[in-house]
Amino acid sequence: MSDDINSLRKQVWKALSDKAYRDTFVDSHIATNLAAQIYALREAQGWTQAQLAERVGMAQGRISVMENPSYEQLTLSTLKRLRAAFDVALVVKFIPFTEFVDWIINLTPEKLTPPNFEAEMEEKSRGQERTQSAALEASLSWHSQDGRITGSALNELPPTPRRPTGRDEIDQSNVIPFLQRAA
Repeated sequence: MSDDINSLRKQVWKALSDKAYRDTFVDSHIATNLAAQIYALREAQGWTQAQLAERVGMAQGRISVMENPSYEQLTLSTLKRLRAAFDVALVVKFIPFTEFVDWIINLTPEKLTPPNFEAEMEEKSRGQERTQSAALEASLSWHSQDGRITGSALNELPPTPRRPTGRDEIDQSNVIPFLQRAA
């Protein structure tokens, strides 16, 4: 099967070598992928178009249009509303073609329908959470000094990293060069 995937990958790369084709292909993939995800996520929730429309505060006809792969007028605002209704994360980013080709080749129905937050948390609590002994081990290793464990190790968790504020000094050595020029 990996030979089939490698062959498909080569075919896609060859087709993408043409700039006009590449632009059209990527643009159509955006519309098709979003329409498919909206439909698949709605169906996974067992919602009708009218029920989704009610959750995002728009007409049912608008949902129907967004589920059409030829519709290309979705805005970030609308995507954010859909993201909130489905309770999933939304990532809009520029990516290299290698990542894009891998996404296309490995696309499955499961990848189109990520679990919502609640389902993900249930899954984590069923089998992916740390056991009590692992949590204790992490706590003990956090507080050990020279091989000795402090008395508070059993009652404390490692500190939560805090978000930097505007007052924090930025380490300029880690900033992308064009951002350094803009500063």
